[in-house]
Amino acid sequence: GRTAARGWVPGVAPLAQRASGTPQRAWRPWARVVCPRQVTAGPPGAVPCAVMIRGRLVVHAHFYQPMRLDPFTGGLPPDPDAAPYRDWNERITAECYRPNAEQGSLAHASWDLGPTLSHYLADAAPDVLAGFVEADRRGGGRDAGPGIAQAFHHSILPFAPRHDRRTEI
Repeated sequence: GRTAARGWVPGVAPLAQRASGTPQRAWRPWARVVCPRQVTAGPPGAVPCAVMIRGRLVVHAHFYQPMRLDPFTGGLPPDPDAAPYRDWNERITAECYRPNAEQGSLAHASWDLGPTLSHYLADAAPDVLAGFVEADRRGGGRDAGPGIAQAFHHSILPFAPRHDRRTEI
């Protein structure tokens, strides 16, 4: 939703109004300042403005595949329920991981890639794994890309308590 707060804005930095009516600095990088015109009332150089605060939506993709190896053979057995594909890893790679890696959408969303899935993709679909790596490189800012670490125990780290994140990482 969108809410509007009124306050005095020197230049473009939003100000919040204290209960006493005096301005208080409150920088909101997610706020859009709407300043229709310059007026002479108020602090020198200030403009009465409406600060539009908009809600934000964060998309986080959690890419994970459980270990499906046969413990006796070490191989991935066929699964008729995954038809027309040989097994579920192959089907989900074709229907989900490959399209996301090829379309470039991963560069614009937060995501994590599980260790068992990374291992599977390295062997069965290295081009898809390379697509994830490339998306992280392209989507990165100065310091890091949108791909984040996923703990081996399948926790979604951004939602985990701080002490659990420290333990898992």
